[in-house]
Amino acid sequence: MVWSVLFALAVYLPAGIWAFVTFAKAKTLRWYTLIMIPIIFVVGGSLASFVIGSIIGVALAFVYNAGFFVMSTWIPFLWALIQILVVMVGSYSTITTIL
Repeated sequence: MVWSVLFALAVYLPAGIWAFVTFAKAKTLRWYTLIMIPIIFVVGGSLASFVIGSIIGVALAFVYNAGFFVMSTWIPFLWALIQILVVMVGSYSTITTIL
């Protein structure tokens, strides 16, 4: 869950800043609306990653406990990385039309 939120911050913060810069160049929005764009990106992305990371973490814990396996510290890191890569791949509009 912690890794999911950290990866989400690493992805959604630059995306929010990019959206801020793009809308600031157009000068169509007021300054307080522009400031809210990166905040909404970061809060929304972090909240979604927190929920999804928690669900994946509980599911992994159940599977590992049911099989009497010991979970390595790399497993949550890799699952969080997979999660954020799926989010990034799904962000391209051509992928959603193909699928």
